[in-house]
Amino acid sequence: MSFPQSGYGCNSCPPPPPPNPYNKGCPPPFPTYPLICVATGPTGPTGPAGPMGAQGEMGYQGLAGDDGAQGPQGQTGAQGFQGETGAQGATGALGPQGQTGTIGAQGQYWSDYLYWNDTTIPQSWQVGSSTIHIGTNAGQTGQSIQTVAIGYLAGQVNQSTSATAIGYLAGQTNQFASTVAIGANAGTLNQSTGAIAIGNNAGLTTQGQSAVAIGGGSASNNQGRSAIAIGPGAGQNNQSTVSIAIGSSAGQFSQNQFSVAIGRLAGYTGQGEFAIAMGHQAGNLIQGNSTIAIGNQAGSSNQGRNSIAIGTSAGLLNQSTNTIVLNAQGITLNTLSTNSLYIAPIREDRLQSTGYLLYNSSTKEIVYNNSLPSAFSGTWTLAPGANNVSFTVPSNNTYNMWVSGNIPNGIVSWNATVSISNTNVPVIGTQYSWYYTAGGNQLVLTSIPDQIIGTAGSIISTPTSYGPNTSNTFNFGITNNSGSNQTISYGYLKIS
Repeated sequence: MSFPQSGYGCNSCPPPPPPNPYNKGCPPPFPTYPLICVATGPTGPTGPAGPMGAQGEMGYQGLAGDDGAQGPQGQTGAQGFQGETGAQGATGALGPQGQTGTIGAQGQYWSDYLYWNDTTIPQSWQVGSSTIHIGTNAGQTGQSIQTVAIGYLAGQVNQSTSATAIGYLAGQTNQFASTVAIGANAGTLNQSTGAIAIGNNAGLTTQGQSAVAIGGGSASNNQGRSAIAIGPGAGQNNQSTVSIAIGSSAGQFSQNQFSVAIGRLAGYTGQGEFAIAMGHQAGNLIQGNSTIAIGNQAGSSNQGRNSIAIGTSAGLLNQSTNTIVLNAQGITLNTLSTNSLYIAPIREDRLQSTGYLLYNSSTKEIVYNNSLPSAFSGTWTLAPGANNVSFTVPSNNTYNMWVSGNIPNGIVSWNATVSISNTNVPVIGTQYSWYYTAGGNQLVLTSIPDQIIGTAGSIISTPTSYGPNTSNTFNFGITNNSGSNQTISYGYLKIS
């Protein structure tokens, strides 16, 4: 018999199982058999799996293993409710008393005030009374009695008696007696006696005696004595003595003495002496001496001296010297020459022809000419019935004359051209007349002047005298058949 070389051979058995530490006196897991060596043949094919047996009983629990490493700490939970306050502990022992403080300055009168004096040694609080200075270095040097300085550097140097300075740098240096400076930089430098400056930068530098500046930037530089500037920027630079500027930027630059500018930008730049500008931009630029400009933009630019412009845009540009412009058109009316008069509008009336003024409807100029012909017109009132009427003209002249009447169913007409020398001789000339005969002869011309002589193309060498010695009086006979008073017109025009 042969045995395979693999596996256990004869006299060779599998080793016993290791001892079970948990087997406390129990029998071994399998019985002991006598050793029989049997040769092992090849392993046959695996048969089909049999049915699963019933589950056995649970074995004993093993020993607990060692503790594992500690895990990371979890998030902090919400805070719980606060517990009740415990009872107050006993009061501790009283500490030692501190040192007694120093006694401050004491006032003497109602509303005295404290201020810090950094000029004393040591520096200290002191009491102010008859002068008031509140703010950094306000009223610091040379402040007189009855003065008020409130604000940073207000009235700082040489504030005189009864002066008032309120505001940043107000009346800072050399504010004279009885002056008022209210507003930042108001009356800052050299505000003269009795002057008033109210508003930021009002009367800023060198405000003259008794001058008034009210409004931001008004009269801020060199305001003359007794000058008045009211409004932002009014009289701002070099406003002269006794001048007046009222309105925003009125008389703003170089307003000359005794001038008046009222209105926004009125007399804005270079307003001349004794000039008057009233209205928006009136006399705005270089208004000449002794001129007058009244109205919106009247005499606005370069108004010549001694001229007058009244009305909107009257003399708007370069108004000539010694001229007058009266404008009510609502559009610009300028001048063309000096020593002239311009008026617009003027109503045309063709019924009136007396006087010596001529009007240029294109340039609006009115001119005078002493050699112009004279004219006259008038009326007669005719009672019903016969009427004798007349008119008289100066002698030694030549005239055109007329008589005219026109009523329903009644017309009379007469005209003549005559030359009158002496009143005791006839006049030379021609005359024509007629009256309307239809409709009842309501007006009838019964006689015409008898002193008019002359024949066309001929010479009369021996004219006879005119007996009434009134050849300059022209007589008419007119009958009124209308039954009521009627008006007849007449007139004459001197032509030489």
